[in-house]
Amino acid sequence: MWSFARWGGAFTPPLVIITFRYISWRWAFVVFGLLGLVWCFFSTDGSVIGRRIIRRQRGEQELLKEVSALTQRTAMFPGRNLVSTRTVWLLWAQYFLRLISLVFLHHVAADLLQEHRHQTPKQARASRFFRCCSAVFASMICGLLAPRVARAIGSVTIARRVISVTGCLGAAAFLFMSARLEDAFWGMVLMGMASFFNDLTMPPSWNTCMDIGGSTPGPSPGR
Repeated sequence: MWSFARWGGAFTPPLVIITFRYISWRWAFVVFGLLGLVWCFFSTDGSVIGRRIIRRQRGEQELLKEVSALTQRTAMFPGRNLVSTRTVWLLWAQYFLRLISLVFLHHVAADLLQEHRHQTPKQARASRFFRCCSAVFASMICGLLAPRVARAIGSVTIARRVISVTGCLGAAAFLFMSARLEDAFWGMVLMGMASFFNDLTMPPSWNTCMDIGGSTPGPSPGR
């Protein structure tokens, strides 16, 4: 999911530039919104795409029947359990701090490169594309790497912590180095690496949330 979210962020700027050649920015909003409505229409249960999605979901439900039978908790969990869970507070703090660097890398960095590194708008767009692509591969690599690290260490929890700490430290290190460089090209490369390590922490965060929630929105006992 996060890989394709980053692909969307990478390909949107060039698509918008192409769109602006033919229509105004106001109509660009309308066109992109209509594309979403068209997708919703074709993904309904009466369409070919919709029928395929439903078949896929039914297949997944069959696979999850055994898991569902193991979990009998069905009640909605009270909000006080959420705010009293230490792991949830730590996840909130981690996500808040991680998103600071994400917003900088994907929204502020382009203006910074143009104003202080004297990049052209075209170069700045290319830089954003590179940063988003780096994030795409981070999520994919983390998804492939996490189970192997967990088996090697013998603990899923420690494996997630190792990957997350590595991602945060790597993002901080590359951001720091990019700020010390005057060369625009290498600054862009280092920001791309920072984006890679920043998104390396995303899958473990979401996996931990799912583990805390279990089969219901509430945290598992003792977590």
